[in-house]
Amino acid sequence: MIDFMRQYDIFSGNAGNLSEMIEKGFRFTHLLALIHSTADKPGVQVVGATALATFAYNNIENQRRIIESGGITFHDLQHLLCSDDPLIRCHAAFQVMSHSNSLI
Repeated sequence: MIDFMRQYDIFSGNAGNLSEMIEKGFRFTHLLALIHSTADKPGVQVVGATALATFAYNNIENQRRIIESGGITFHDLQHLLCSDDPLIRCHAAFQVMSHSNSLI
């Protein structure tokens, strides 16, 4: 939980950090690629989706940027919600909630 809160503090509402990251080559497509990686590696998908959820949480502008970058669908998260691992299910539930306005 501490790592998540650290991520949230770094990115949530801090346009300066995001601008600097974009200047250095960051794109939401990098995280979307992790989500769309092979289904046999849910850990990789969870990391990408959690990072996107952290950017999207209570941030309409970032939600718009994520959609413009290709977006995330409920189908992308559905198998994570059905995982045998309760931690993966928990992360997936947060992701669905964070992306609720921007799921395509």
